[in-house]
Amino acid sequence: MEVREIIGGLAAEVGVDLPAVRVVGDDPILPSVFRVGAAAAACVGAVTGAVATYWSQKPETVAGAASGEVAVDVREAAVAFRDERYFRIDGTTPDLWAPLSGDYRTADGGWVRLHCNFDHHRDAVLHALELPRGADRAAVVAACAGRAALDVEDVVTRAGGCAAAMRSRAQWRSHPQGRAVEGLPVIGLSPLDRSPVIGSVRGVESAITDVVRGGDGGVPGLAQGDDGVATGSAGSGDGGATGSAGGDVIDLAGGGDGGTGAAGGGTAFTGLAEGGGSAVTGWAGGGEAAATGSVERGRSAATGSSGSGGSGVTGPARGDGRAVTGLIQGEGSAVAGAVRRSGVRPLAGVRVLDLTRVIAGPVATRTLAAYGAEVLRVGAAHLPEVPGLVISTALGKRSCEIDLRTAEGAAAFRDLVMGADVVVQSYRPGALARLGFGPRELAAIRSADAAGTPRRPGLVCVDISAYGSRGPWSRRRGFDSLVQMVCGIAHEQGQGARPVPLPAQVLDHATGWLAALGAIAGLLRRQREGGSWHVELSLARTALWLDRLGRVDGMAVGEPEVDDLLEEMDSSSGTLTYVRAPGAIGDVRPSWTTPPPRRGEHLPAWR
Repeated sequence: MEVREIIGGLAAEVGVDLPAVRVVGDDPILPSVFRVGAAAAACVGAVTGAVATYWSQKPETVAGAASGEVAVDVREAAVAFRDERYFRIDGTTPDLWAPLSGDYRTADGGWVRLHCNFDHHRDAVLHALELPRGADRAAVVAACAGRAALDVEDVVTRAGGCAAAMRSRAQWRSHPQGRAVEGLPVIGLSPLDRSPVIGSVRGVESAITDVVRGGDGGVPGLAQGDDGVATGSAGSGDGGATGSAGGDVIDLAGGGDGGTGAAGGGTAFTGLAEGGGSAVTGWAGGGEAAATGSVERGRSAATGSSGSGGSGVTGPARGDGRAVTGLIQGEGSAVAGAVRRSGVRPLAGVRVLDLTRVIAGPVATRTLAAYGAEVLRVGAAHLPEVPGLVISTALGKRSCEIDLRTAEGAAAFRDLVMGADVVVQSYRPGALARLGFGPRELAAIRSADAAGTPRRPGLVCVDISAYGSRGPWSRRRGFDSLVQMVCGIAHEQGQGARPVPLPAQVLDHATGWLAALGAIAGLLRRQREGGSWHVELSLARTALWLDRLGRVDGMAVGEPEVDDLLEEMDSSSGTLTYVRAPGAIGDVRPSWTTPPPRRGEHLPAWR
């Protein structure tokens, strides 16, 4: 199956039409029997195509600006899937693995992987293996050597730790959770309700249709629906970092697992605000920048400036007080160049709350930030982090801290939800719902006023889990490296003799990119059909998707060239070296305009 066909399958899964994608290169790119390069290129290509589609339908998009060729380079995408390997702070690679994390031989000749990157997970492992706190790796090796692999997995899991016994592909397929995962979509996208389209630009702002290109504008809906499941965290492959996905595991009720992350996101171009305070900047044909539209408090003006030959136009406000700038082009041929020079951001105006940490969830929100979404990472001071990964996945974001267990914190979070378009979360299953913030409640907060009257576009709720929302392991903690162990990937890579992980955090990164695709698809469906939307993904289902892409003779392939894909940025942490964001829409490339913030650097408020 060619990459373009894979992209087509993903588009069909989320119910959106994508433009043709030009694919450069092919597998094998990285040393693996799995089609890692094709998977990476398909994920990046699908997201890039979805961004182009969304951009083309924004009413403030300059005519022709979003019509550039969508392209993805397989090498570039594959390197981006292992960006933790190349990330440097002042030339130094951050420590990403704890001493006790790793694979251990067991008494039955099997293997088990222990994930100990968080202190409470390490302590759970030592308690389960009847070892004292402070025990070293040699003690853990001896303890595992005296037990069967499944026994270690069971006792560690019951103690609140993270462990996975190596299984073959056949063993996983016959496992109850393996069978449950097969019944899940790669990207589950379903309506939380069927509220009508509210606040459509067409008809409300007909006065600017002659100067603004785009389809229907904001599309709200009141949401209802099931609470989302988001399980454990996703882990890591070889040489990488701990990756999280499925619930970056957090128990908000206290004393639980994991923690929310931080981030935010600066954008060079602020788009149309939905019930919030961001404005839309207009570009003129040959001009560099236009004026900014004032939003909120019912002010209606949003001034567009013209370049050569155009005249300034003020766009009327929406009924809910939002403004739109007029976009005038003086010379049609100059539009694309003017947009590029002005630093246009296709997802400008989209507001994303990021309640994730480590890799899968943060990759999703970092991807949205690269195309201009305003991403605010919501963390909490009492929750643990992996510092190196927090920094590398926080490019382009902002960071605040809220304790959702307090009345003050809950109120602040509600205010943020009211202004959000997307919420991406990977908490422990039911943790947010217990605090009144399940998908149904979040969408209702976003969509309705105090009287319950729908007044804003609906919310897209994205839930990421380790093992999926069904089956006996739906609430189990998990990391990328653990999922690779249980589903047969590590077994096949090592030909059954010993676990050999994928050459990248493929499950984490693929799930993150697919979550970004689900979020954009939800926004497109919201615009087209109204209502709020629920997106569900899991590392285990992504693993099955990768498995079904087929195999390649790639274990002996060499390392790809990466120097031309690295960029640098100054930050409060030091000089950062990082892999640039992959994909392109014509001459427009995704990029991060602000460095990673310090943890909790910003107030819990939209810009």
